[in-house]
Amino acid sequence: MSEAPSRVLIGFATAGSEGQTALIAERLAETLRASGASADVVDLDAEAAPPLDGYDGALLGGSVRGGRYRRSLRRLLRRRQDDLARVPWAFFSVCLTIAATGEDARAEARALPRRLLADEELDPAEVAVFGGALRFSRHNRLGARILFAINKRYLPDTDMDHDWEYTDWDEVDALARRLLATIVATHRPVAP
Repeated sequence: MSEAPSRVLIGFATAGSEGQTALIAERLAETLRASGASADVVDLDAEAAPPLDGYDGALLGGSVRGGRYRRSLRRLLRRRQDDLARVPWAFFSVCLTIAATGEDARAEARALPRRLLADEELDPAEVAVFGGALRFSRHNRLGARILFAINKRYLPDTDMDHDWEYTDWDEVDALARRLLATIVATHRPVAP
């Protein structure tokens, strides 16, 4: 008799209008499904995440705006601490500064999720930080100029005539596969 596929909840909250966090959540789900798992994607700003009962693991994360994550994500982490202690899970952060040319900015991008998780007293199996995107084409001229001014000081080769994507999709795929391997190892029966 074959074992049921691992079931993973992917919950995300996005702070921006670029849509990259949603794309990353969907890619995580695609990678899990291609590996034989079942994955449910939930936009935490649009709906409440279901209880983790029935899930073998979770991938939770969100984008950063002004050094903060969305309230919906922070609320989920706070309210589901007991559930998260029972399943393997990973946290992903979407932050443009991980693509910065300066190491100080990249270090800050890596520190943001660690601070959030420490504040919530959570210890996921893994924390990943992915670069986001700048889609100037989605903004009016003034909005694009503001976005450009905010980001030009640390992002390489950015101009307003193009949309820019800084996500390393191989890293996204690798996170999904590593979490699934942890889930499978956790549920593997111990030999007598």
